[in-house]
Amino acid sequence: MFSFDMFEVIIVGFIYSIILSVLVVFIQYINPRILLQSYPKSIQEKVMGKSKKEQMHTKIFGSIFMILSFGIPLLYAIYLDNLYSLSYMEIWIVSFIIINIFNLVDLVIIDWIIICKVTPSFTVIPGTDGHPDYKNYLFHIKGFGAGVLFSIIGSLLIATIVYVLF
Repeated sequence: MFSFDMFEVIIVGFIYSIILSVLVVFIQYINPRILLQSYPKSIQEKVMGKSKKEQMHTKIFGSIFMILSFGIPLLYAIYLDNLYSLSYMEIWIVSFIIINIFNLVDLVIIDWIIICKVTPSFTVIPGTDGHPDYKNYLFHIKGFGAGVLFSIIGSLLIATIVYVLF
């Protein structure tokens, strides 16, 4: 059906997920306020805005995250296209699957298990201990939906770049 190995794509998706998940957890461990914009509004409203240093860290880590989240699927799509001369749709499918594996890992492992279920202290914004929205599973489902939208658009962009330029 496809001119590429779907099992390999799934494996790459899990490797991609490990890389991005480690980065997200590392950022939270350094200072969860770096990801303040990713927390529910009710938690954000309980604390002061980000300091200049936190804003700088948000830009640095956000840039690293975006480069990796777009760059890894792009490079892998280029690699597969060089091997198999993929169609536009195949490039889109590969990118979409890789990005959405992370989206699902982020939802289930980081959001639901680590944040909602376990809620380790390094994920809690100082001054918001015990806030009920740390257990808000629906908030994370909405974030998953936004991730699906991002993966549709990102995969279209990756497919266009690879198909046109390579």
